[in-house]
Formats: sequence, structure tokens, C-alpha cells
Amino acid sequence: MPIGDYLAHNAAVFLNAASKKEAFQELAEFFTSQTGAAPGARALYGKMLEREESIPTWISRGIAIPHVIMPGFAPARLCIG
Repeated sequence: MPIGDYLAHNAAVFLNAASKKEAFQELAEFFTSQTGAAPGARALYGKMLEREESIPTWISRGIAIPHVIMPGFAPARLCIG
């Protein structure tokens, strides 16, 4: 399946965050605003932090691929920040 099939509408955002947590919060808010994803930005942000605490998602300085599995949310979607 092409990656475009997973992209949320208007799936890219320029982040203004000064920290990793701020970036995660911006991404969670952007993603839920574009997809209407339930249970909302706060829950998504919390899951992102949990995931990052268990296994960091960084690739190199300034680059990471934060991701989570949200029960009951399908199909898979992504956004880029």
C-alpha cells in the first residue's frame, strides 16, 4: 500500500517546539485536528510519552519517529512534523 494511503489530510506541519515534549504535544494536537481522532490530543500525547519512556524513537539529532497504537483506532494514519 502506498504511504500516501496512510497520510492524514494536510498531513505536514512545521513545528515551533523547543523541546521533545513540546514537539509531541504539537504533533498530537495537529494530528487530532486533522483526523478527528478519538480519544483526543491529550490521550494521544500521553501515549506518545509512554512509548518514548519505554523505547526512545529518535534516529539522530532532531529526528525521531514517535508512534503509538491507539486501541480502537483504525485505519492507521500518520502526520509529519
